[in-house]
Amino acid sequence: IIDDEFGQKRNMSGIAYSEPHIFNRSKNRFSSFNAVVGNEKTLPGEYGKIEYMLNNYDSILLFQENKVSAAPVERSILSTADGSNSLVQSNEVIGLQSFYAGDYGTGGNPESVLVEGNQVFFASKQNSEIYRLTIGGSIEVISSLGIKNEFYNLFTNLNQLESNGRALWISTGYDRINDEFIVSLNSIAKISYAFDQTYNGQFMGET
Repeated sequence: IIDDEFGQKRNMSGIAYSEPHIFNRSKNRFSSFNAVVGNEKTLPGEYGKIEYMLNNYDSILLFQENKVSAAPVERSILSTADGSNSLVQSNEVIGLQSFYAGDYGTGGNPESVLVEGNQVFFASKQNSEIYRLTIGGSIEVISSLGIKNEFYNLFTNLNQLESNGRALWISTGYDRINDEFIVSLNSIAKISYAFDQTYNGQFMGET
């Protein structure tokens, strides 16, 4: 028997998961990836490839190029008549994901993702924006607070440099003493901005 459809594929918007880890063994605790049982979860490809995955205990936060979603692990989302959602036990390893509102993603720069408490910060050079996600809440475009036009012009210039062969990195950090989220855009020169969460929640400009 000849299978003409046999071949290799690379699913950039999919997750492959293993069989359960066996922690009570004294030696080999590693598991195996058994493709026969269908060990794959595929997200909508129109939102681009998965660039970052974040463990949120009973779920996984999935950052695609143009979208963020949360997928429950061994649970399913049950919607009630009043519009509320609850998690129930499921035999599925990864359940049906729920999407955050807005076409916001990491846009090719997953290194920009930063977790601080119940907040996740990230950036998209495609949208020329910087975001703050509150776990269990929503996504806020924080680059529009204070210096929106400056960020737009800066990202436009940096995207032009990248199209000419210059690499663009978006590095992030958090100053817990001053309660500031810091983002640095690195191309030819390094430019940094601080988002002060205590001062009316605004970007304070170049540092």
